[in-house]
Amino acid sequence: MSEDAAGAGHAQAPIIIKKKVSGHGGHHGGAWKVAYADMVTALMALFIVLWILGQSDEVKQQVASYFRDPSAFDPGAKMSIHDSSGSSNEFPILDDIPVPSMAHGSEGDGGDDRAREQAESIRTALSQVKDLDKYKQQIEFSVTPEGLRINLLESPESPLFKLGGTSLNSEVMDLVRTLGEAIQNSGNSIVIEGHTDTTPFAAGSDRTNWELSTGRAHTARREFEKAGVPMDRMLEVRGFSDRQLYNPLDSQDSRNRRISITLLSGKALASREDQPAEAVIPWLESRQQDH
Repeated sequence: MSEDAAGAGHAQAPIIIKKKVSGHGGHHGGAWKVAYADMVTALMALFIVLWILGQSDEVKQQVASYFRDPSAFDPGAKMSIHDSSGSSNEFPILDDIPVPSMAHGSEGDGGDDRAREQAESIRTALSQVKDLDKYKQQIEFSVTPEGLRINLLESPESPLFKLGGTSLNSEVMDLVRTLGEAIQNSGNSIVIEGHTDTTPFAAGSDRTNWELSTGRAHTARREFEKAGVPMDRMLEVRGFSDRQLYNPLDSQDSRNRRISITLLSGKALASREDQPAEAVIPWLESRQQDH
């Protein structure tokens, strides 16, 4: 083949030019979605932290207990006691009633052991109550920095009190009296608290949840006294209305309606007695100084 023919053949070969097209639609990618999701997650975490900081000590303890052992909040899980070191010990008595849980910061001088012994004794006494099965899931023990706390929670199926009133239902009366009999010889000073949900009384009523919660606490106090608990052991009887919800995520949860009984530890009682005396300013003296 001649050089001319070869050159002609090469001249006729197709020339392919590849062009890199740089579009302007890069902002339609998905990277921004990842960044946005991270930002929303961070804001949600911040919101949860701020919400927890604004809650009562009881709610903070419950949240902390959940993160230490989420299985303790599973109805089908085996319950356990937790001490401040994070270890756990089984407390296998009357498995159908929630076992005491160790709140962070409880005293470590043997008071916790006494509180758990008291819980065992009380639960053994309550097991003798007729028809207790109906209320087992409404009885809750916990070891708190103040001592052993016993919560009597309401449920839609098994209310503690008459609707909107301070009278105990007949079956609950036996339960409360047996509880009083079980704690009468404990020697602890006692604090009784009444709590409600956020349901208000009807418009025009002169009653509020403050009167209701306080009245229910006094009903429990009277039943304790009938059971033989000395009056001088009653240190405080108070009502909190709906200001300390058991379930702050659902203000209408029946468990918000409850009676809390705390058997104060010696350390908690001493700390109350160590409060500084009030500095009283005579009213007449202050009036004279004003003039």
